[in-house]
Amino acid sequence: MASVLQSTLDFIFSREGFLPRRKSDSYGFSIGYGHFLGKQKTTANAFLWDATLDKTQALLLAEKDLDQIIVPQISSKIKAALTQAQFDAVCSYFYNVGPYGEHAKKLSRAINKYASNVFAGEQEIREAWNTPITAKNPETGLREILSGLIVRRKMEQDLFFGNFHGSGAEHYEAAEEENGKGILTPDGNGVPQDTLDVSDETDIEEINLEFDFERIENHIRNLELDTVDVLWG
Repeated sequence: MASVLQSTLDFIFSREGFLPRRKSDSYGFSIGYGHFLGKQKTTANAFLWDATLDKTQALLLAEKDLDQIIVPQISSKIKAALTQAQFDAVCSYFYNVGPYGEHAKKLSRAINKYASNVFAGEQEIREAWNTPITAKNPETGLREILSGLIVRRKMEQDLFFGNFHGSGAEHYEAAEEENGKGILTPDGNGVPQDTLDVSDETDIEEINLEFDFERIENHIRNLELDTVDVLWG
């Protein structure tokens, strides 16, 4: 089973951002570096629900998520022989959208379809990778385009296909800000790369994350009980 490079861990955690305490989003509550708690307090997540984490504790928790949930799910879902960079790119995507929902399945199907040569299916794989980039704002109830996810999706795709820009996030963020447009590849309607106007939400397929909450919460329960001694033992 492959492991994630430290450089990719740094990328994932920098894009997720650090939350010392739980915070709500469109799908539930998260803490640390994108660790998903669920929609409500339970016996299993109670100690994290009310906790305040430092960055060291949050990193330990995120690394356990990757080792015990994300990496095994990639190995289970994707049958293509991935390079290290491709594996790392998929790790970032699965970590962000969750490994059990329709988005992870959609990307896995596209990669598996071209398992013998993923570059032959580049456009189809990139299209599968382009979502989700919208989310419901928990404060307003409105669905909004997340420019940070546009940048992240592009970075992941370029890492997967071997043309990641050497200057990293700064290049992608500057391009998105300068153009006022998404920097994704063509969508299902054939909108060309670098001309996907994110000011018009109708240009972007709106898909809600379809997490399998029961399976996620079972993993969380086992993971968090195992993590108590690591964080506070």
